[in-house]
Amino acid sequence: MTVEQIYVVLILVIPLTLVLLNRLREDIAALLMAVLLGLAQFFGLGVLGPANTPDDATKALTGFGTPEVITLLSLFIVTYCLDKYGVTQWLAIRLLAIGGKSERRLIGLFALTAALLSLFMNTLAAGALVLPSALDAARRTGIKPSKLLIPIAYGAMLGGAATYLTTANIIMSGLLPLANPPQAPLGILDFTPTGGLVAIAGLIFIVIFGKYLLPDRDPPTLQVASSRDELMKTYQLHERLWEAEVAPGSSLVNKVLSETEIGEALGLSVLGVRRGKRVTPIYRKGYHIHANDVLLIVGRDERAAQLEREGLRV
Repeated sequence: MTVEQIYVVLILVIPLTLVLLNRLREDIAALLMAVLLGLAQFFGLGVLGPANTPDDATKALTGFGTPEVITLLSLFIVTYCLDKYGVTQWLAIRLLAIGGKSERRLIGLFALTAALLSLFMNTLAAGALVLPSALDAARRTGIKPSKLLIPIAYGAMLGGAATYLTTANIIMSGLLPLANPPQAPLGILDFTPTGGLVAIAGLIFIVIFGKYLLPDRDPPTLQVASSRDELMKTYQLHERLWEAEVAPGSSLVNKVLSETEIGEALGLSVLGVRRGKRVTPIYRKGYHIHANDVLLIVGRDERAAQLEREGLRV
């Protein structure tokens, strides 16, 4: 093997090994590979072009400007906006209204929803969009989260196989015009005749056998925390955890948590909301505040004292 070949193998194998060992994040590993390839070419090693052509080092970054990458970025932006403006919470309410407390029905609904969303967006983005709804449904119904989250993963993969808008399909379509001889890029529905049948068969299997084959695991502490003491133990907090009751005339009533600017303006974090004797942990910002809610807030003394200006009784 030549020096160039050995170098390329090493910068591929070492970061991937670190990723498998959970020592390095996937995105950092990818950027590290690109940077190392560019540096090698810049200093005369011919890994991206002829040796001693430093201008070819820019090829290491050309992939970030391809239509495929821009498409994936756009899909993630759309997903973030849907989650920020409460679509996931609305989706959870609608799915619960249809599925009730039936485990099999909810498994099928969440798998089907993820599959339908992945027809029009990236598989990972579709799964991320439905995930908060599944956690909310699991908390409300008492169904173990593993029973709903795994069907979402399978549903997203099955639905993604039926259209163009999946990472692997997008990348493959982008490579076809570069082939020799060049091939026409794939269309959105070119995968549907075969991928659609696979998706339907997979969803039917999940609905029929998922209840019996899916693991029955207990949820993590964050999802079952039910008291102030448990939240303090979960987050390892002591004197910095505050309780702030929302007065009926407060400006925060009926506002979404993200609209209150409690975090951005005051530097505080809302961990949960207590209604009666139950504490509901907040793992997303699209949460509506009601009068007489008790917000569990973490932050410094002087910042927590400023909550009284918002109509909160600390």
